[in-house]
Amino acid sequence: EGDRGDALFIVEAGAVDLYQKREEDGGVKLATLPVGAVMGEVTLVHIESRSATAIAAGEGAEVVVIKNIDLAALFMEDRELLVVILLNITRILSKRLRGADLRLTVS
Repeated sequence: EGDRGDALFIVEAGAVDLYQKREEDGGVKLATLPVGAVMGEVTLVHIESRSATAIAAGEGAEVVVIKNIDLAALFMEDRELLVVILLNITRILSKRLRGADLRLTVS
């Protein structure tokens, strides 16, 4: 959390917990990401500091790191891939936004 985002991550094994620091209670667990989940994808669209901290949830957690610069080079070669990846990122962000809306409505 707070670091400059320059890559996205895919959970390859195990699981990863996401936390957000808060002054009033020290922090809150946002989610547990299973195998196949993506995190850090926002940096592909909006380069800002990270909004959460990722910590391995138990033993055996592994992630694949994909640097933004590597993706940019790939996108220059394959525009169709760019469209597919951006569409999937839009779907991920939309799903997360709906989940946040539901949690706010329930609260």
